[in-house]
Amino acid sequence: MGLDLLARDLAPARVALLGTGAYAGAVVSALRARGCSDIVVHSSSGRAAQFASTHDLIAADSLSDALASADLVVACRGTGTPVLTVAQVTEAMAARDGRRLDV
Repeated sequence: MGLDLLARDLAPARVALLGTGAYAGAVVSALRARGCSDIVVHSSSGRAAQFASTHDLIAADSLSDALASADLVVACRGTGTPVLTVAQVTEAMAARDGRRLDV
């Protein structure tokens, strides 16, 4: 899993999870197994609140809010329109006061 490639302790990390499908559920389990409990979920399809309620997470008010406060972004999305663009990440980084963001 991609989380194994991160050279960091995930327990204190705030994670923005992008997507609400089956893989997103597996990622939530993997994050919790690594001690992470601060997870917000965003869905471009509008399913974040439902997913959050069934996985004991917080639904992000917006993607920009999720990116601004996250330490790590995990995108769980199949084919189709990209959910995260260079412009969105650039905008988020400008509001982060130099804080690192892993994607």
